[in-house]
Parts: sequence; C-alpha cells; structure tokens
Amino acid sequence: MKRFLLLFAGVALALQFFAPAVSANTQNFTINKYEADYYLSKDADKRSTLKVIEKITATFPESNENHGLERAIPKKYDGHTTHLAVESVVSEAGKSYPYTTYTSHGNEVVRIGDKDKYVHGPMTYVLTYTQTDVTRYFDDTKSDEFYWDLNGTEWTVPITSYTANIHIDESIASVLKSEPACYIGVSGSKTPCEVTRTGNVYTVSETDLFNGVNVTVAFGFSPETFAAYTLTKTDIVQMIFVALLVLTSIIGVVVIILLSVRYYRKSDRRNELKPIAPEYIPPKDASVTVSASISSTVLTAGTAQIIDFAVRHYIKIMKHSKKVF
Repeated sequence: MKRFLLLFAGVALALQFFAPAVSANTQNFTINKYEADYYLSKDADKRSTLKVIEKITATFPESNENHGLERAIPKKYDGHTTHLAVESVVSEAGKSYPYTTYTSHGNEVVRIGDKDKYVHGPMTYVLTYTQTDVTRYFDDTKSDEFYWDLNGTEWTVPITSYTANIHIDESIASVLKSEPACYIGVSGSKTPCEVTRTGNVYTVSETDLFNGVNVTVAFGFSPETFAAYTLTKTDIVQMIFVALLVLTSIIGVVVIILLSVRYYRKSDRRNELKPIAPEYIPPKDASVTVSASISSTVLTAGTAQIIDFAVRHYIKIMKHSKKVF
C-alpha cells in the first residue's frame, strides 16, 4: 500500500488555560466533512503537476480550547522536492483566513487561525496548493504512476466523512492504462476500496476514518507519459546559492578570527611592550632644570640635564660592560 507515505497531519493549535493546573484538550474536536479535489496534469516539459483544493469542516467545542487548524503537507516525493506552493486559505464563502507556515519533519505545516481568537462550533477551511513531479516510473508495473496517499495516516482526530475527487486532465486521460487501484486502512493495508468514475473524474468516498486510517490511490499511465524528475534551473540556482553561502560562511569565520587576533594584538599594545628610552624635552626657551623646578621633579632634574647635554653633543654617555671571567 505504501510506496510513498504522504504525511497529512491536522491538529488544533494548543493553548493553556489561565486557571492553575488545567490545560486545554486541543484534540477534542471532530472533522465532520473532508472533501478534496486533485487536478492531475502535465506541463509543457511533460512534468507532472498537481493542484489540490481541500475543504475541511471541523466542529470545535464551545469551551476556549482551539484557535484553528494545522495542516501538514509533505514537501518531497520520491526523495526530491515537489516545489510545494500554498496559494490560499479561505472560508467557504471565500473570506481569507490568517495563516502562517513553518517546516517540521520534512512537511510544510500550514497553521490556520488567529492566536488571539478562539474558534467554536463548525468551521470550514478551504486550502489550495500546488505541487510538481508527483509521479514516477515503476519497473514492476512498467508504467508511470500517480501513487498517492490521500488523507494520510497522521490525523489525530476522527474524520466522519471523506471524499476525494481525482480529476485527470484531457492531455493524459487517453494514456491511462487501466482502472485505478484503491486501498484503505492503516499503513501496509491491502484492503481494497471502491472508486467510481464520471468522465475523467474518479471519486473515492469513505466514512468513519479513525486515527491512522488512510486512503491510497494508484493511477497507471503509459511509460514516458511524464518526464522523469530532473533538476530545474531554480534547483540549480538554489544549490549554487547554498554552496556559496556555506563557502562564504567558512571564509567569513576565518577572516573574523584573523581580524580578531590582529585587533587583540593592536588593542593591548603588545608591539609596544619593549624597553622605552626616556625622553626629556623641555618647553621651548626653557632649560631642563627650570622645567624640573616648575614641575616639582627636582630629584630627576640631574638625570634629565645629563641626557639633555648628551643630546646636544656636549658630553658622551658611555656604557661599560661588567667584567666577567
């Protein structure tokens, strides 16, 4: 049943009650109706494309426990990116809902709701997103397959009614090899489920899906219906950017270390910690002895005057080494 596990996790946003030692049960709600429309096609480069519109109706308790819904969508298929793009999150009437996204365990998690507001009773969320490169060639069936877990195994609340409509585009409908396969159950289940067809739309409807129960479909197409995944120009640019980022980060760290060492040596005057020759320069037109008298340093005036005479070449100061045997 599982060639690729599409993880769909939906959990309510958690919040602690202000009352001491009492916390909100954020899983105390039910998904009454879950409808999903999958539009499978291919682009000009024969790469498979998928547009998904999900309408999820959940009933929340009247107590202040939930701010909204979280929806986790895998960002990769068969080890490569699907260029997942969330287009919108709106109400059934088309009013935009506030939402944020973050990455967790390889999934793009869409957090729907306002952290400053609670939700109560029935709420409907319509989520639209797109993906690419969602098919692959399988040697055992000799076909390109769209093998997809629909609702996923990660829901922690029950789903009363689930319906998925898979729309096969006219450009690929003629190369569909056979009727699609469908399975239902926990991971690894071989229990078949029924798929009905209306034109190029295939529908799966199930009820009472409990935690871990998933619906999987498999559509087989003639070989080379879809192009195999290859790196796009965007992927290559991103890889180059990441490589340059790592390289410049390493160079930056080395430069910072070298500059830090240089600054340390300069700032603590390490190069100046050598014998410093005394310098006695009196003010202009004032002798050393007069300057010493003014500054009250008469005790050092004699030494200064001798050095001053030596500077003026009136005397010479000779250094004699101590005699040793």
